[in-house]
Amino acid sequence: MAAGTSHTVTWSYTGSPGSTVKIILLKAGVEVGTISASTSIGSSGTGSYTWPIYSSGSTGSDYKVKVAEHKPTNHTRYE
Repeated sequence: MAAGTSHTVTWSYTGSPGSTVKIILLKAGVEVGTISASTSIGSSGTGSYTWPIYSSGSTGSDYKVKVAEHKPTNHTRYE
C-alpha cells in the first residue's frame, strides 16, 4: 500500500453480528488509529471498505488492519 492511494479492506462474517463494523489501524499489534469508526458490515457474509491512505504518515511493514464489531465496549475480530 502506498501513501496517497486507496486500498480496499475486505472481510467475511457469519451469523448476525450487527449492522456496522469499526476498522482499526494497528502497528506492531497496538491500535494507532481508526480508519472508519462505523461502516456497513456488508451483506451475504462479506463486506468491504475503500480506505484512502493519507499521503502523510509513517510507513512500515508492521501495520495491520483489524475489522471489529461496532459496539461501544466490545470488539469481535473478523478475518
